[in-house]
Amino acid sequence: MIRSALDTLAEYYRHELTYLRSSGEDFARHFPKIARRLDLSHEESSDPHVERLIESVAFLTGKLQKQIDDQYPEIANALLGVMYKPLALPTPSSVMVNFDIDISRAIKNAGMVVPRHTILRATSRDGTVCSFRTAHDLKIWPIELKHAEIVAKEHLNHYSVKASTFLKMQFHCAEEGIAPDKLRFYIMSDALLRGRIFAGIFSTEESAILEHAGVYKNLGKISPVGLEDDEALFVYPSNVLKSFRYLQEYFAFPDKFYGFDIPINHNLPENFTLYIPIGEDIQMQVSARDFSMSTVPAANLFPKVTEPLRLDYKQVEYLLIPDYRLYTSHEIYMIEKMVEVDPETNNEIFVPEFYSCNHFSSTSKLDIAWVARRRESMFQEAMGDDAYISFVDENFNPQQHLDRVFYAYTICTNRHAAEDIPVHGELQVDISLPVKQIYCVNRPTPQKNALKNGAVLWKLISILSMNSMSFSNHGILKLKEILRLFLDLTNSSLEREINAITEMYSHTGVKRISTQTWNGLISGTNIEIHFDDNLYNKGMPLSLVISKFLSSYTVINTFTDVIVKNRNGTLRKWGTQFGNKKYL
Repeated sequence: MIRSALDTLAEYYRHELTYLRSSGEDFARHFPKIARRLDLSHEESSDPHVERLIESVAFLTGKLQKQIDDQYPEIANALLGVMYKPLALPTPSSVMVNFDIDISRAIKNAGMVVPRHTILRATSRDGTVCSFRTAHDLKIWPIELKHAEIVAKEHLNHYSVKASTFLKMQFHCAEEGIAPDKLRFYIMSDALLRGRIFAGIFSTEESAILEHAGVYKNLGKISPVGLEDDEALFVYPSNVLKSFRYLQEYFAFPDKFYGFDIPINHNLPENFTLYIPIGEDIQMQVSARDFSMSTVPAANLFPKVTEPLRLDYKQVEYLLIPDYRLYTSHEIYMIEKMVEVDPETNNEIFVPEFYSCNHFSSTSKLDIAWVARRRESMFQEAMGDDAYISFVDENFNPQQHLDRVFYAYTICTNRHAAEDIPVHGELQVDISLPVKQIYCVNRPTPQKNALKNGAVLWKLISILSMNSMSFSNHGILKLKEILRLFLDLTNSSLEREINAITEMYSHTGVKRISTQTWNGLISGTNIEIHFDDNLYNKGMPLSLVISKFLSSYTVINTFTDVIVKNRNGTLRKWGTQFGNKKYL
């Protein structure tokens, strides 16, 4: 399989080769005294050594010209890797994974947690074993959803409610007295119905209702999922802004945001019903199959210790290989830690990254640091990038020491093998769980290689300097530009959702956050986002992500309040948010 990057380089090579031959012939004709030995024409040179030299020069100048036209993507990628590393990395394959609960075994394990980052393994069509890790904890409950439908409020027997339409969900517990703190659901419908259900649930702020034997209890507000730090799908260092995580993960894998949490905090009877208010009088056919309580998003990421790396004087940089036997199916996603082997004790000695804050201090004995560079693999069988490591001193001078051995703790992907796992492909897990089967709900998304487009990379670097003032003027243009950058980053098909945003307004406001007179009021920004009527259902999760993104730019003692509207009025108020800062 020939990749597009090599095809592009071949075009530059042919162009340079044609130029050298034609211009060389013309130059020799005009200056025969000094250039007659060029002996060039539009055809190949009769001297094989001259022809080899011409082709070599054409290859080098073609590659250089391509770098210039691409706006030096290596420099932009390296800079982005320092400022916001996740944006400079490939986008791994992702999939929704369903755990088919064995109710009889789950009774004894009620509330059992499948921990975050549990490794699941599946086999692709070509026999490659691919590893996925879960994005968040999954609690296993012996609870089964028996029936779901849309009903009018009359089904609640005159219980005082504002909503006119409800999603009715009937459950059966394997035993009484189970008391979950919350129940998490993912919407498993087709794209159109899923968008309508999600929009209906979150177009109102009313509480969910628990009913048993004619007794009704308000449970509290329903909350969206996928936004917390312990629900991140990919790897994010602690020193990066959270704001871009929301956008990157949404455009890479929007399925992870089509879920909701219902607070319970009650001992549940054997049979009970939940009523979830739907904001509008929506007529749609739903069933129990449209919802899942045992599904979790997972990404094709797994930990791996690399092969040992012995330094010598022969190379400036070294290819870092996760596993010699599985080179074509293992790609380094991120280097978490580099260590040197102490030759006397065999203990690990931590080696810092050059672009970090914990090296070359006056008290440190470290004399070396490492620098990584991603380069497209030259082997057709290994689609994706390879990681190359070089070692430098504090002045960035290359360091080559004999008899020093290093290896790295990394996070890897299976390159492009994971995307060949079929729908309902079975997964295996190393821990004992009360499940009948674990399988992929859908086919994993294709892995996207690290971005090589220099223009887009430089734009991504530029948006890292934004602040809340960046959206004060021409806010909708700036917002759409940012969203489309992430569309390019993931090669997603969500362009229509971005086009559905028609207007954006912002103005200052004041809110009371406390009953105490000395700190009761703070100022902030009210933001209105208008969506096209025909596309707002699918845009509701996007508006949630935008709300979290904009709130990240609040400064201390300020807030953002995002309201989603269409031409008929307000669709959703995502609530007052204080970003990642506490107010005083």
